[in-house]
Amino acid sequence: MIFSEVSLRRDDMFDKKEFVSICSNLYQKKLIGGYGGNISIKDDELLLITPTGVNKGILKEEDLLIVDFNAKVVEGKSKPSSEILMHFEIYKKREDVKAIIHSHPPFCVSLSLSGTKLPENILPETTIHLGKVAFVPYIPPGTMELAKGVSSGFEEGDAVIMGNHGVTVVGKNLLDAYNKIELVEETAKAYIFSQIIGKTNLLPEIDSKVLLDLYKKMR
Repeated sequence: MIFSEVSLRRDDMFDKKEFVSICSNLYQKKLIGGYGGNISIKDDELLLITPTGVNKGILKEEDLLIVDFNAKVVEGKSKPSSEILMHFEIYKKREDVKAIIHSHPPFCVSLSLSGTKLPENILPETTIHLGKVAFVPYIPPGTMELAKGVSSGFEEGDAVIMGNHGVTVVGKNLLDAYNKIELVEETAKAYIFSQIIGKTNLLPEIDSKVLLDLYKKMR
């Protein structure tokens, strides 16, 4: 097979236009910073992932990298995200996952800095779509320890808040992951505001269990 045919097949695997568009939307909505965060999608044994040190708001299709699970760059000129190990471990943990977004939105980061776990029984929509939002204490970025720690948080849910760091979500596709990063940030914002007011009403335990069962069926 000649090189051009290989490239064409890779282009068919990944929708780079949608990928760049979602990165831009994340940046515009202040869900991801210029240099912070990382995003990937999976197809078979390859990942399309953001490069390190490139502003997500002005990311171009040619900036993206295709890598295999040995971290070998198959296509692209830059270095992949420094959190690539975390992406690998999450995909290994959850075979149903096809997309990952890691970012530093302000309200999730506020919870991460205060060591506050987001309650699982505050909003029906959150439980249905995210399950249990896990909290992982601080682990140095870019390490295998962080990769394994974060991936372990996805056993019962689709979002993990990382101590003194940020949040990571998973999805069936990139749009699904995008919707989930919006949802977890909106939930964190509402929870923080309710705490400022002085009271957070929790859902009845029986309702919370029903909602969690719905999440498990949808996963």
